[in-house]
Order: sequence, then C-alpha cells, then structure tokens
Amino acid sequence: MERLLNAITRPLGMETPAGTANFVWKSVFILLGFFILAEIYLRLRSAWVARSLRKSMEGHVIPEPLAARKDGFGDRIEGVHHPEKTIDRLRKEKAWGRIGEVFEALNQPDEAARWFEKDRQWERAARNWAAAGKTSRAARLLWKAGSWEAAARLYESIGKKRYAAKGFMRAGKNDEAARVWMEMGKSDLAVQCLEEFAALALEKSDERDQAIGRLWQLIESGRDSLKPDQQERLRRLARLCAAHFEQAGKTALAAHAFSASGDFLRAAKLFNQIGDAPSARRCLEALKQHADAS
Repeated sequence: MERLLNAITRPLGMETPAGTANFVWKSVFILLGFFILAEIYLRLRSAWVARSLRKSMEGHVIPEPLAARKDGFGDRIEGVHHPEKTIDRLRKEKAWGRIGEVFEALNQPDEAARWFEKDRQWERAARNWAAAGKTSRAARLLWKAGSWEAAARLYESIGKKRYAAKGFMRAGKNDEAARVWMEMGKSDLAVQCLEEFAALALEKSDERDQAIGRLWQLIESGRDSLKPDQQERLRRLARLCAAHFEQAGKTALAAHAFSASGDFLRAAKLFNQIGDAPSARRCLEALKQHADAS
C-alpha cells in the first residue's frame, strides 16, 4: 500500500503523506479497490442471471403488456378507457380502420362507419351504417364492394326493388330476382330470370331437387299475371318441373304441374293414379274444351 501511495504522489511532486493523512490516503485506496471489485462482481452476476433466464425461457414467448401492443384489440381496450387519447394517437398514425374499431367498441356505429369508409373497408362500413339506421348508404357501399346479394336485400328492405332485383341478378340469385320482378309487375324480366334459374338448376345435380321445387313455387305464384306469350314460356318451365316431380315419385305435385303446363291428359292419368277423381275429371274437361277451341 505504501508503494502505491508513493507511485501516485511522487509524479505529482507531492511529499509522501504521514500520520493521519497517510491513513486517510490508504483508506481511500482500500475503499476504491473494494468498489471496483464490487462493480466487477455485480456485472458478472447480472450477466450470469441473464444467461440463465434466456436458457430457461428457450421456446417460450413472453407477450407484450397490453398497453404496448400495437393491434386493433389493444386499441379497442385502451379506447374504452381513454378514447380521446387513443383516437388522437391513431390519427397521427393514420390508422383509420383501427379508429373505426375503437368507435365500434364504444357503440358509436355512425362514427365507426365513417372511419371504416375512409379506410376503404366497405363491408365493415356498411354494417355500421346499417346499425346506425343509414340503410341506403349501407346498401350503396355493399354494391360498391361487390356484395350484390347483401346489397339487394337492403335495397328491398327500403323499397328500392329495381336495385334489389338487379343486385340479385348480379349475385346469380335469379329466383330471388324473378320474385322481385313479379312483385313489380315486370313479368317479362321475371320469366327471363326463371328460365335462367331453370337452366342452372339442371346443371347442378346435387341441388336440383331443391331448385326445381323453388322454381315451381315461383311459377305457381306468378302465372296468373302473365301475358299470353309469357304464359307459354312459363308452361314450358312447368312441364320441366312436372317431369322432374314424376321421376322423383312426387305424383301429386307432378299432376298439378302437368295441369299447369297444359298437358291435361297426363295430369288426368296421374290424378287418377293417386285417387283424385274430381281433379282428373276437371283435366279431361279442360282437354275437351281446348280441343274444341282449336
């Protein structure tokens, strides 16, 4: 220690301290050495602990605290408690869709819809506009997004049936389009949609039974309001239904469909087969009247 003291004081031109000063200098050196050794020990211990933790957590993911998460779920939770602060932050980030999610969580569909629309999330915006009672605006956005069927149903709900029918046609729902055209009195368009629906029904073997049944329902509901040339087109569709019903063993339905198609003889035979003599008799009378008229 004495040598260390001399090595420090001599280059500085100082005399070697004696007495109390000598003791103080030596005490300072001892304490300084202790602090240096303590610092080295703590650094080595910290490195060892960190290494042990990394090794023990291999293969495990530690999730971030909720406040630090940069996703929509975290924003929604934070937005419920601190809406203004959250929305200001998201505005700076230009995260329009996540602002919409915050307003959605706050049950403010009109504000949510505006931000979803700004973010070009048309379907989410439409859903919120509908929830806010702005059905027409919601329908326009769904149309813009190409969600034809959803748009058509909204248009129908507010009485805009022309848009509804066109939407159903674009969605490939020709049966629904035919129904709406019939309700509007547009019988020519209705029959055209039914013909297209029938053509598609024959191509889908797995859905044919259901589709033919739906076709027959629409024929039944609209045949009395059609013009003569449209009536003939509808009778051809009725014959298609009748042949399908007969093949499927639905004799009663087949008999009614053959009668609607103008094939009264075949209808009468089927009515007799199921024991419905009055209906069979009416078909034969209709056949006789048709023969006399021609």
